[in-house]
Amino acid sequence: EISRRPEELTRLLVHIERCFQQAPTVAQLATIISRSRSHVLKLFRQHLGISPKTFIIQRQMREARELLLSTTLAISEVAEKSGVPDQYHFSKLFRQFVGVSPREFRRREDILTSLREPSSH
Repeated sequence: EISRRPEELTRLLVHIERCFQQAPTVAQLATIISRSRSHVLKLFRQHLGISPKTFIIQRQMREARELLLSTTLAISEVAEKSGVPDQYHFSKLFRQFVGVSPREFRRREDILTSLREPSSH
């Protein structure tokens, strides 16, 4: 429930939403709310159950999924726009968080889309 989140966590989440592509570090997040790195880690653990780094990666992977579905960008470009410029690292993270490679994800979605579209004959 959002209303029960501390104001400083909400500020950090808004900041991450604005600049997740730059993958802010815990130290940078701590500076934003003038608190310690351990305070930031504790805030995320207590209220979201994950680390700030995991939260940011999840946001990057959500962006990547959206781009893979809504554009024809090359996977390297999707990686770049999601905030993970190293394509090998991006593919590894994508597989870890989504369960399949970016290429496989796009291929499966293309198949599902073509099955959903009414045939023209």
